[in-house]
Amino acid sequence: MRLITVLCTAVLLSAPAVSAQTPGNPTPPRVPQVNNGLRLGGSAGDYQRRLATNALEREQNQEPTPQELLIERIAPLVAEGRCNEARQLARQEGDRAVSRRIGEVCIEGRATPIPAAPSR
Repeated sequence: MRLITVLCTAVLLSAPAVSAQTPGNPTPPRVPQVNNGLRLGGSAGDYQRRLATNALEREQNQEPTPQELLIERIAPLVAEGRCNEARQLARQEGDRAVSRRIGEVCIEGRATPIPAAPSR
């Protein structure tokens, strides 16, 4: 009698585990997480230090970016109210963002004051 009680208890305890594994509720597969910062090798801290060093080197070199050079060429046109020429120049250089910005701030034929650029 005692053996039957133990077996019945064992069957009852295992029943919820079997019902939890029904095929209608599968768990999604585990997708590995990729840290793109580590792609170049080293740890995440090394990658952050490389980014900081590169940014510092760019700042120290103070070489203007192509967008900054374009803006320096376009600014006088915008200041004089020659918006269409400024937008055409930006489009020729392939910078749609600058062209859109000119359309937002410039009105053809009206001089647009340009704030002084911050000194480096």
